[in-house]
Amino acid sequence: LGDAYDDGLGIDKNPRERLHAWREAARLGSLKARSKLANAFTFDSFDHLMTLREGITDRIALYNDGIGRMGAGVFGANDADMELSGLFSGPASSAGTAAIAAAVMDAFREAPAGLD
Repeated sequence: LGDAYDDGLGIDKNPRERLHAWREAARLGSLKARSKLANAFTFDSFDHLMTLREGITDRIALYNDGIGRMGAGVFGANDADMELSGLFSGPASSAGTAAIAAAVMDAFREAPAGLD
């Protein structure tokens, strides 16, 4: 459903409903939805619909858990990459250094494997 709202497939594009559907799927345990939320944060510069938790903490935690390093096959051929480039620009840059540092530390608490 989130993808339909994102792409406008049979329904009008709606960024709020897209995020609502992905958040619900992530709450129910979908790693793919968590990945989509984390990736969407980079492009949320103008709408401010997402939190640092979704954009930084979850993205780093997913990467630390190995989602970004496992390669194709985890989510399908095109969905396996968890990019960290551009993570601290855009919407994150307006949050301030302390808020960004807290979000990063929360990620390492959630998924400490990345500390190695």
